[in-house]
Amino acid sequence: MSQKFFSIVLLAFLLSIGNISFTEPQIDSLEILLPESSGTEKANILLELAYEYRVKEPRKTVEYAHQALAIANELDSVFIKHKAYSNLGLGYRYLGEYDKAIGFQEKALEIAEQTGNKSLIALEYNRVGIIYKRWGLYSKALEYYLKALSLREKYGSPTNIANMYNNIGNVYRKRGDLKMALEYYFKTLDIRRELNDKEGYSYILNNIGNVYSDLKNYDESLVYHQESLKVKKELGNEYGLSVSYNNIGNIYLATNRFEKALENFQLALAISKELGLKSGVSTNLNDIGRTYKALKNYEKAQKYLTDALEIQEEIGDKSGILFSYISFSDIYLDLNKEKLALDYLGKAEKMAKEEGFLEYQTLIYENYYKLYNSQNNYKQALKYYKKFSLIHDSIFNNEISNKITELQINQRTKTIETQNSLLEEKNKVQELSINKKNQFIISLFAITFLILVLIGLVYSRYLIKHKAQRELLEKNKSITEQKNFLEAFINTIPNPMFFMDKEGKFQGCNSAFWKIHERKNEEIIGKTVFDLYPKELAAGYRKNDNELLSKGKSQQMESKVILPNNKWMDVIFYKNAFYDSNGEIAGLLGIMLNITERKRAEDKLIESEKQLREANAAKDKFFSIIAHDLTNPLNAIMGLAGLLHDEFEYFDNNEKKEVIKNLHNATQSTFKLLQNLLEWSKAQIGKLAISPETLNMSAITTENITLLGSMAHHKEIKLKSTIPFDAMVVADSNMITAVVRNLISNSIKFTPKGGEIMISSKRVNGHLEICVKDTGVGIEPENLEKLFSIEKQYRTKGTEGELGSGLGLMLCKEFIVKNKGDIWAESEIGKGTRVIFTLPV
Repeated sequence: MSQKFFSIVLLAFLLSIGNISFTEPQIDSLEILLPESSGTEKANILLELAYEYRVKEPRKTVEYAHQALAIANELDSVFIKHKAYSNLGLGYRYLGEYDKAIGFQEKALEIAEQTGNKSLIALEYNRVGIIYKRWGLYSKALEYYLKALSLREKYGSPTNIANMYNNIGNVYRKRGDLKMALEYYFKTLDIRRELNDKEGYSYILNNIGNVYSDLKNYDESLVYHQESLKVKKELGNEYGLSVSYNNIGNIYLATNRFEKALENFQLALAISKELGLKSGVSTNLNDIGRTYKALKNYEKAQKYLTDALEIQEEIGDKSGILFSYISFSDIYLDLNKEKLALDYLGKAEKMAKEEGFLEYQTLIYENYYKLYNSQNNYKQALKYYKKFSLIHDSIFNNEISNKITELQINQRTKTIETQNSLLEEKNKVQELSINKKNQFIISLFAITFLILVLIGLVYSRYLIKHKAQRELLEKNKSITEQKNFLEAFINTIPNPMFFMDKEGKFQGCNSAFWKIHERKNEEIIGKTVFDLYPKELAAGYRKNDNELLSKGKSQQMESKVILPNNKWMDVIFYKNAFYDSNGEIAGLLGIMLNITERKRAEDKLIESEKQLREANAAKDKFFSIIAHDLTNPLNAIMGLAGLLHDEFEYFDNNEKKEVIKNLHNATQSTFKLLQNLLEWSKAQIGKLAISPETLNMSAITTENITLLGSMAHHKEIKLKSTIPFDAMVVADSNMITAVVRNLISNSIKFTPKGGEIMISSKRVNGHLEICVKDTGVGIEPENLEKLFSIEKQYRTKGTEGELGSGLGLMLCKEFIVKNKGDIWAESEIGKGTRVIFTLPV
């Protein structure tokens, strides 16, 4: 195919779609892909989302990985199962639930070993080792790290080997063997330099700086952290900048430069908040609190530490919670509040033992020593001082310090020797260059004469060919200029474009195409769609391309494109077949239109329409309830009032009391209905304010049992609670009191005489689960889902004909959801009902 022909065809194709506008891809999330995907594609998207959420929201990592595992079981896909188990291990590890994490990680390792894939086996060895390190089981962690290193030295890349050196160094640092830690860190540093891996280089500088901080060599530590910060700024690594600012802040804190410490901690906090890193935010808040403690501003210190602890408890960061306990004990020791200090130290020591956080033992023992020493309890003080010294002295003994100094000198010497070696090599090259020049000059004189002789012969032939060559050069120049112009023109087009031959091999593309695929142009030429995209996606592309090539027409197709590093975009492909000089189809030209923003807007519009329909349905139902449920009680009230007015003088006292009693009951029932309607409507329009505070669920339950005791007594129903006195939650007092009152009232209504109602609680995953269980008539399975929905309102009479609006349970759901909880019901006809709700503790 001639270059000129291709140019004409390509320009015609571009002109035919010249009115299309494009935008740069926006890669914020893969969430939008899920509703339209299925099978293997959906599983892969779920796994990518799971991995992306591991740091920000590890509970979402667990959720998505479980969904992917369910699909893997349906498809019986070993690869997806492995990745799902591995991501579950990651999620639970970041949540600090190491017992669950190790179980899933070992399942992933088992599958990897069955496949025989050495790279996957090494990956799982490494991840198992990380869990044992977090657990404080450093010998086990080192065992798995060394297994991973052994495989990666045979089958892995230098980057993978460097990662293992770094992890092994981390273990030695945790064990207190700082000499071995530095040795492995410097090995990592050498590889990062050789690979020119600036990002990896910046992180290993950070680790080396931390070792020098452990040694209290803060000047040397600051040098490494500032160099790390400099590289991260060059790379634009926001997360890395947050880590560096925090480490530098800790150095300034340790050296009593408090203003500089606060400045760096605040910089780290701003970045963590911008990136949505809750773990980072809690760490930064904790460090700011410790700084204010050092400044003896205890009010501010307690505020920042409390904010940090709330986030740590929310995300389940057990290591962070433990460190916050220790920080609180520091403050209360300074304030001579020994009881509070002892309370936090007890919590910290218990958690350290339960979770295996051995590295915090020195801080806990040191504070115990200070506490008992201030009380003149020298026996206990000596006991904890010995424990503290046993661990502390093993880290900072002279022998290790000398070895580290030696290692530091060796590393610097190695750097100088490398520079000297390069200088010597440069001198040798220059010397060799001078010798070659001299030899060249001598040889030049020798052959000059022969050249002059040959010139005469060549010149005569040159005159003959000169004219033809000049014409050829002019044609070549014209072709080259056209080619360069065409390439420059194509590369200025912002949307990705390409052309491929009949076999589906890429023969060319513009810069926009190879940039979004994060490959060089030469890495794409000669490849197929199967080399760029997932197998299932590529198969669909190839099928459509074959149809286009067989018919020789143009094609327009909408698709999702999966790009490197978990990126994606919605596109429209425009493709045209092109022909060679013989009129045969030679291949196809394609261009990609990014419609990601448009698709996102369409999805938002669909969701808004759905919410509007639901709101209208709720509104219609609401007015229907008002019209129906207020009519009957108001008619009853008016009838009773009219009866009193017309027949008052004819009634005896007992009859008057009976009518007034009925009127009173009807009025109370109507008032309660109005209350529920008003509170429910406020909740719907968002005007119901929530004021969370720490509540004692035992006290709230007891108060409502007392309030409703007469109702239960009337029906001879046993009403009791087993909720312990220390069952505390964080929620709005009025809302939760209303929920408990509604649930107990409902149970009384639907429990026959002689029945029993039991209220109990238990802790589940950072929440308190409260259960109201009765021995009533029960609810049919098909009606359970209607209990909490206004669209599918469910109402029935009580065992003694008691009436209700059905709004009580809907109001309960609104209140529980607003207080970050959940509510559901379980029932069996004839055996009673259990209504369960959860609240954060």
